[in-house]
Amino acid sequence: IFISNPMLGLEWASRLFMMAYIPVTLLYIILFSINRKLWFKVPAIGIFCVLLCMSIGTSVFNKSAMTMDNDSFKELQEMSSKDLFLKNDIVVARQSLRILSNWALNVKGIDRYLLTQNEYNKFSNVYLLNQLKGRNPYERGNEPTLGDSVLLVYKGIHFELFKLTSNIQLPTLPEKIFKGVRGTIQKIEEDRLIIVDMKSNKTRTIIYNSKNNNFPNFGVGMKVEVNGEWIPFSMNIKAGTIKEINVNKTDY
Repeated sequence: IFISNPMLGLEWASRLFMMAYIPVTLLYIILFSINRKLWFKVPAIGIFCVLLCMSIGTSVFNKSAMTMDNDSFKELQEMSSKDLFLKNDIVVARQSLRILSNWALNVKGIDRYLLTQNEYNKFSNVYLLNQLKGRNPYERGNEPTLGDSVLLVYKGIHFELFKLTSNIQLPTLPEKIFKGVRGTIQKIEEDRLIIVDMKSNKTRTIIYNSKNNNFPNFGVGMKVEVNGEWIPFSMNIKAGTIKEINVNKTDY
């Protein structure tokens, strides 16, 4: 119940829910070993069978969307035969492509926000992998941005690969991950903002320090970007920074 609780917090709920089958299996073993009565076992087995059928049915008939199409994956496999990478090289790509390329290209990967000047010096070569064609249009994540210090080493139909030739444009410290929300202020209370999320159109509650002079003067209808920490067991965000933005919902 704890692991599947929707109020656990967005950062934890999705990860813990995928591991729920482990404690549930152990719980079934414990309960069946200490309770041998028929009135308990029959409903428990029935529920277990229903959940098992639902799980199998979901995996067979409701397949999750793929990261890329088959032609893109074939090209990714063909890239592995071109000996583009050394043992201590590393690839920067959007998350799903990075994880897949680690296996398909047999090369290490790193998140863009973690790539600093010091991290760059730890590897023989650092590459940026972009997908040009065949990507799932509904997949989250952006392709890594290119600076001036790059050299094109591979260009195909679906992918292009750049070698980073210098660390001069990289930050000295890891970039902070955006953990907040962008939306329109719907209501203002003493230490709370009620915001309509531009992306999901859902209402979020922002808890902030009203004495913080770094925050702008709030007004109903103002579009803001809030960065902070999601509070566990709630759908609220404790604001670290709040700034006014000038975007429309279609720009988000």
